Amino acid sequence: ILLLSSAGVLASSFVHAPKTSSLSFARKRCRHTYMTFSLKEAQKSSFEDRMRSVLIGDRKREAAEEEVKKKLPENVKIVTTLDEYKNVVGSEKDRIVVVRFFARWCKACQAVKPLFYGLAIRLPKIVFVDVPVTEENANLHQGLGIPSLPFGHIYTPDGGLVEESRITRPYFSTFAKKLKSYISGSCELLEGNSECPYKVEEKDITSSSITGRP
Repeated sequence: ILLLSSAGVLASSFVHAPKTSSLSFARKRCRHTYMTFSLKEAQKSSFEDRMRSVLIGDRKREAAEEEVKKKLPENVKIVTTLDEYKNVVGSEKDRIVVVRFFARWCKACQAVKPLFYGLAIRLPKIVFVDVPVTEENANLHQGLGIPSLPFGHIYTPDGGLVEESRITRPYFSTFAKKLKSYISGSCELLEGNSECPYKVEEKDITSSSITGRP
């Protein structure tokens, strides 16, 4: 009887063991499949969230830029591509064009912005162009040889590019004087002085370095 019982137990274990092993394997396979599916879904969701965030960011940026454009003086244009630069600057045959190259992250550029727009308001017959640095148009600035920011160009219908210089605060008043000389068609000449009237004052540079303003 004991031998039969032992044999029965062994037979039972032998019969049921494969079923337990198969069930365990099936559970593991199911768990692996579920985890793989969950990971793919998570990756897909993460990618979709990133794309949605990029699109929302682009829309907000575009909306902000549109609001900025609405507040600009009518004679100020924003150019972001080489084709736009050619159309706005290169195709202008009748008016003087003043260009400001800048970056939104540049503090010196932000500091000079009110001076640039103020000059545009006072000179409505002159075309003022803002060219911000972006990832897409960095080659435009490099192609034009822009060494630093903010930087300014002055174009005339007859002479093309006639002035290029830094336009940080210490240099902006000199830049504005040069522009006015092209508008009037004459240069200032102080009585009894034969030197160039468009030099940057040393005190302006010293003052700027002391106060920390660009």
